[in-house]
Amino acid sequence: MEQALAILITHLTSADRDAPEPDALHHIVLTGGGVGMMVTSRLKEVANALPPRLWAHVHIWWGDERFVSVNSELRNDHDVEKLLGDFYIAENVHRAPSTENCNNVYEAAQIYANDLARFASGTLSTPQFDVVLLGLGPDGHVASLFPHSSLLTDTGICFGLENSPKPPPQRITMSLSTLNCSSITVILASGPAKDQARQRLAARIGSIQETPARGISAREILILG
Repeated sequence: MEQALAILITHLTSADRDAPEPDALHHIVLTGGGVGMMVTSRLKEVANALPPRLWAHVHIWWGDERFVSVNSELRNDHDVEKLLGDFYIAENVHRAPSTENCNNVYEAAQIYANDLARFASGTLSTPQFDVVLLGLGPDGHVASLFPHSSLLTDTGICFGLENSPKPPPQRITMSLSTLNCSSITVILASGPAKDQARQRLAARIGSIQETPARGISAREILILG
């Protein structure tokens, strides 16, 4: 976790220094899971380590979200406003729609896709992310892209699903093509339960259908085990 926090600070600072415009926007993708939630809980430390001008241009997204009530503790963005405190900038924190403001998970996914498209970069249909954080599941999944899912080959921006093999069943997830619009992707893969998934991810051959994390690409990929 400490390394993930340091990467966020270092790469945002570097991206800002190398940006062609002084007020360029910077986009990061956070994740759920044990380590992912611990990173979110300490996001205030990242904000505090950056110049105020830079933090004001950092936009926060989540690679996937549970389609539940806005205040549910099951959400990956649970308590983010409280955790950031004075560093919380509402228009820069992109929370996926909840059950209160959407008729179904597919409508919620479309709204999130539209929000992502508002920040399309160059020829991309989505933002160019500075840093993407992803958790690795014991089955090799990332975000809510699970083994043998038809979504693994779909190139849309993000999707809704109703039958997640992990509860809760309804989720919103970015596609592989969206997640791969990244300068650096950090895969959080610590713990003995993920040993086999890490081995499959690192193997020279293997399928995305068996191990969805193999579909992740970026200018730089770092696996923290």
